[in-house]
Amino acid sequence: MSRNSNPELNPEGKTIGDEEKKLSPETLELGVQEVLAEGTGMVKEIATTATVCSQGRERKISGKSGQPFFMLWIRAATRCILPFCLTFLFPLSNCLYHPMVQDLLEDSTNKDNLLLALALIAPDEPFVVQSLNVGGEPTSIYCTADAIYIGGYDDLTSTQQWRLEKRSRLTGELDESFGNGGVINVDTAAGGDQLRDLDYDGIYIYIAGWDFQSGSNAWRLEKRLASTGELDPSFASNGVLSHDPSAGFPDYLHAIELAAGGIYLAGSSSVTGTAQEWRIEKRNLITGALDTGFNGTGIFTTGAGNGTQSRIFAMTVDDTYIYASGANQPGGDLNWRLDKRFLSDGSAESAFASGTVTDNAGSGAEEASIVLYDDSAVYLSGSDPDQHLQVNKYDRITGAPIVAFAPPDGEFVYDPSAGQDRLNAMLLVSNRLLFIGYDSANGSDLQWRISLRETSDGSLVSSFGTNGVIQSDPTSENDGANAACADASFVYVAGYEGSTNRSWRIEKRRLSDGSL
Repeated sequence: MSRNSNPELNPEGKTIGDEEKKLSPETLELGVQEVLAEGTGMVKEIATTATVCSQGRERKISGKSGQPFFMLWIRAATRCILPFCLTFLFPLSNCLYHPMVQDLLEDSTNKDNLLLALALIAPDEPFVVQSLNVGGEPTSIYCTADAIYIGGYDDLTSTQQWRLEKRSRLTGELDESFGNGGVINVDTAAGGDQLRDLDYDGIYIYIAGWDFQSGSNAWRLEKRLASTGELDPSFASNGVLSHDPSAGFPDYLHAIELAAGGIYLAGSSSVTGTAQEWRIEKRNLITGALDTGFNGTGIFTTGAGNGTQSRIFAMTVDDTYIYASGANQPGGDLNWRLDKRFLSDGSAESAFASGTVTDNAGSGAEEASIVLYDDSAVYLSGSDPDQHLQVNKYDRITGAPIVAFAPPDGEFVYDPSAGQDRLNAMLLVSNRLLFIGYDSANGSDLQWRISLRETSDGSLVSSFGTNGVIQSDPTSENDGANAACADASFVYVAGYEGSTNRSWRIEKRRLSDGSL
């Protein structure tokens, strides 16, 4: 169903008759939430943004009930695409849903076939888009059927602020109906605010991180309509949960997952001063209140060495368990740490290496900031003191290292350059591992690095990029890829380009070969 309450009204609210009407060039939006094609099962959800073109003239497409599909496709192509887009040549997606189909929902129209015909005309192509000179960097991304949401922080005010963008999945253009021109900024005017993660339930987008308005880092969670970005007034305090687990001391919220009918939040809280411990909370989806069915209080904490980096940095879930990764600091060195815990109460799964796996890669700072799983294994990655790319693979049931992945210890380590190299994100696509991050292989500055590897042994997939690797260097300054999501055909990668006047950058690449 269209988001427009009345598809027979133009954006100015005037009824469109049978004759052609003049329209000023502007953006129209038609969200087709479900397009069901009987017997095909090809299209379940389609939405896009269209731009009025070709001298701003509106035309009409009509069809008769039972009209053959190919006839409707031809009518759509000849009466919508060709007259309005030949002048502009490409992309056709700019005109896909223009004109507004005046009799789209009339009884005389075979609307299912017509919508499917229009949808199949849309080219689904790669793109590169930027948010120029906003500073900061994106930290998270979420793909839906029609949109991508990119969260992070920018430097457009005197204090660092949250930034959330909504863009078309087809074109990468900002969704003008969301927030302020496709962007929501949250500025507590206290400085140091960071949006770290986000999740989506089909209606609402949940964004999580921390702010500094209490005088120290405190947890912050917002619940917003995914369509417009408006806060949900019934959630917490007018849509915002501002929560300081240890008042006056720093607390960090890094990860969010929607599961088991609630909101799981993970990060850390202060033990004393800047010393941290791992913290997981479960909260009510509707009100934001703590769910006391989880561990009796809604809160689970566990010691991780009381270091300043003793935090949960990433989390994923299945139907029964939480897989939390982060840093453990039992002594001078930080260790990677992976916990497998029950969704019900946060208790450890004792069959999984007594619930906790740790790995010390050597002297220096390290944190496990990436965790994901497949049917049989859990994969762990993050920062390495030697600035290498490292991925550990563990048995999903026992927590034992899977040695066959990378003999002799199940730890895959690769050093693409003599400088800084890091993985910032990792995806499972078609039973392969997609690595997202940066390297210093050009010898002068950091550049984007994306590679596709086999889950069996970490070997590169030669059909992707150049022998399995894509290296992209948008500027002569430091550039990095931070986050990614994927659908059946494309991967969407969010990162930054440049050090001075830094910009956000989003690339949509083909999964088949990594091409733009």
